[in-house]
Amino acid sequence: MRLAEAWRALAGDAGGSGWRTVHLVQLGEVAILAGRQKPDDREALLLDFRHARLPPPSQLPAGRGFSVEATRHPSLPNLQLLALTRQQGARTDLFEAMAQDLIALLANAVHEDVQAVVDAVLARIRAWQDFMSYPRAGNLSEEEEIGLYGELVVLEQLLAALPDSAAVVDMWQGPLRGLHDFMLPIGAVETKATTSATGFRATVGSLEQLDLSIRSPIYLAATRLAASDTGSTLPQRVAQLRASLTTCSGQATQSFSNRLLRAGYIDAFADRYTRRLIVSDLRWIEVSADFPLLTAASVPHGVVSARYVIDLDMHPLPTTSLMTILEAAGLK
Repeated sequence: MRLAEAWRALAGDAGGSGWRTVHLVQLGEVAILAGRQKPDDREALLLDFRHARLPPPSQLPAGRGFSVEATRHPSLPNLQLLALTRQQGARTDLFEAMAQDLIALLANAVHEDVQAVVDAVLARIRAWQDFMSYPRAGNLSEEEEIGLYGELVVLEQLLAALPDSAAVVDMWQGPLRGLHDFMLPIGAVETKATTSATGFRATVGSLEQLDLSIRSPIYLAATRLAASDTGSTLPQRVAQLRASLTTCSGQATQSFSNRLLRAGYIDAFADRYTRRLIVSDLRWIEVSADFPLLTAASVPHGVVSARYVIDLDMHPLPTTSLMTILEAAGLK
């Protein structure tokens, strides 16, 4: 029985308390159940990690869209289940997408240690709750789509240049609300992307983002994208990267998927992104003393925050290479 069918079959018996459940599938050492929680008949996904320890309630993820709790098995009260239940008013389509994503994660981890699987599931749940905090969860704006595309272009370049794919994915900090998009052992890379054929207007999100007194050196990866019938959509770019990571590291693949969620992207809504793009130019620019920027030290006293735009084409800016950047970071 499929998940949506199971929820429909369990619906309609309001009142009382407790759970109504049906077994869906056994994946390795993890049993998966669909459920509804009385009295308000909310959909739930229940995971039976029979041979693993669940963290205490205070360490379980908490956020928007759905609740997470440890609960007793309806018919085997000595067993604890991890229950994910849709919150009142939360979108059913997003909750189902989350549940299907967790089932897919478990299906790909049937040969892994069950305690490691618990940790991976909890990490994915945290990513989903971060995703559901977006006002437009599942629907990136055009600016966000272009920005994510640009970050994936840079991620692809780093993966091609460095052998440790898991370490490279860990460098990608943009989706985690990091100060910089990519944190290197020494320095950082900030990605900027545009589809404009003339000019390159780049938004700087804060006074700290290009402040060399906080982190140095800082580089910009300025990616100019162009519409083309031969280009790749955002979902295609995601699929290409995921396929290359899968051949190298399961850890890197999971970390990549978690970061995509936190960037506001889910595979279930991939058909919403149809724009085909090619990379027409990629420049690596080092932020230097004469770079056009604002910092806390350069603005008038009393200005405590700012978001501003610079044109990377207005002044000739010296470029460098990715290899030079990696050498300076101690990675080559």
